Amino acid sequence: GEVNIYDTTRDDILRMFPAQHEGTGSKPSSNAAKEISLAKNVQWEYMGDQDNQLHGPFTTEQMLGWVQSGYFVGAQRVKIRTIQEEEKEEQVELSTQEDLMADLLDDDDEEEKSPPAKKLKTSIVKGDWMWSNEVDYKKYL
Repeated sequence: GEVNIYDTTRDDILRMFPAQHEGTGSKPSSNAAKEISLAKNVQWEYMGDQDNQLHGPFTTEQMLGWVQSGYFVGAQRVKIRTIQEEEKEEQVELSTQEDLMADLLDDDDEEEKSPPAKKLKTSIVKGDWMWSNEVDYKKYL
């Protein structure tokens, strides 16, 4: 999960959730989907042009260093994409033990039933493929 969320700026958090920020509720466009990846925890993988194997994940700092050193540019460009963890709350059924513990900890004076339990589910979101020499890596720092 995101352990440094308190160090994350409001703008970085809003970039992670553009549909809620824009108020449209619609699925983000391709360009907006790329903006989702502009978070500090983004990593990269690339498809090797000679071995056709996936390599990574690598940090933005590593990718930027390699590009500045002359790798992955010009004739050596490769297909790359972002990799990012995404957490979503999901309604779950409580186990018998969890349900009993929730009842034990619940306030007896409470009249209303408590809402269903939710847990965080982490998934990996992979961006669209793009050429390594067309990315402004500094935007991801």
